[in-house]
Amino acid sequence: MVLTRRAMTRWSVTAVVAGVWAIPFHRTALGHKRNQADAFSARRQVRLPLSSDQGDGATPGQLTDLNDLGDISGSHILDTERSVPYVWSENGSAMQVEAGRFGAAINALSSTGFAAGAEHLSANGELVDETGAFQPNRSPRVWRDGVSIDLAYPTGIGRVDDGEAMDVNEDGLSIGFVTTKMQEYLPIAWTPDGLGTLLEMPVDGHGRPWVINDHSIVGGSVNQRLIPGDSGSYVPVPIVWQNLCNGDVSPQTLPFPESQPRPSEFPGLHLAQTFIGLTDSGAVIAGYSSHLSQVDYRYEQDQPVRLNEGFDFEALAANKWGTIVGARIDRDLDRTVLVLYERGAFRDLDDELPDLGDLMLRSIVAINSNNQILASAIDTDGALVGLVFTPLD
Repeated sequence: MVLTRRAMTRWSVTAVVAGVWAIPFHRTALGHKRNQADAFSARRQVRLPLSSDQGDGATPGQLTDLNDLGDISGSHILDTERSVPYVWSENGSAMQVEAGRFGAAINALSSTGFAAGAEHLSANGELVDETGAFQPNRSPRVWRDGVSIDLAYPTGIGRVDDGEAMDVNEDGLSIGFVTTKMQEYLPIAWTPDGLGTLLEMPVDGHGRPWVINDHSIVGGSVNQRLIPGDSGSYVPVPIVWQNLCNGDVSPQTLPFPESQPRPSEFPGLHLAQTFIGLTDSGAVIAGYSSHLSQVDYRYEQDQPVRLNEGFDFEALAANKWGTIVGARIDRDLDRTVLVLYERGAFRDLDDELPDLGDLMLRSIVAINSNNQILASAIDTDGALVGLVFTPLD
């Protein structure tokens, strides 16, 4: 696949300022050149409201998702301890989401009022409450219209050390995981009213779910042995639960790409599953990263088809139509370029984005089904700024 350049798409840009930036919260920092053509316009600006007791204790926040209505989820951290989750609506209003003493964080936001994430139950790694009883570090949490829904764990799980809800679909069905005392990852699906069902995992594998689509198909990642009995041959592979809506919790493990480097071929190879996306039809998009390369695949009829040839590419976000926004990595120049993968071709977005002035684009957060892209940037004062790029054509 070669990088192609198409006719310029017109975009508008929306700015959302959300606290003070300290470190990038995403994997990739993006360099961006100024565009000479004024193809974009700034439409609105939303600032995160600061409480009267926040004062100088206000520290960095983050943006996490963009739904199909244009609503944005994120959080602001108080006094380096309490993360306060917010949802900014498309009209500019901000809703603070219910959170406990140590705060919470949102991972995913539906267009029907549901949000999925985790409540923080302790601070600074302290796992004992006032009574001396054990407390997990985080607990999976789902909200509707900003109000927390109690999530029930399936019976027989035992003591939970940690966990979070990773995604939620438009019907309010959410997926996530908990970890046990034995450091075992247990994938769980919750109904809109909080009833939990344990998802099965492959034998000799451990992993977690990442995404769920509106047909209740779940995608995730699992570490499995390529060679039975060989403890050093674990590799990450995508996993799919196809029939959750029919009560079938059994998984389907997708094959490891033949073109990917293997631990048996490269001793010391650290291969990570950096991205899992899921289209409306159930096709899985999977990203692999190592010190040798960054490669993404789309699984067609359960077989991996490599997307990028001849250059490194890191998928950062994908929508339900399979459109991917990510970074093309130029190792020779030590820079990254924002690109879009759509209908089988890559295109460079550098010439399609507006002049960001003094803002520096840092990371991509999400892309919704309308091809709106949520990105983060920083200004000259170090403030975290969320940008929504909307195609005009």
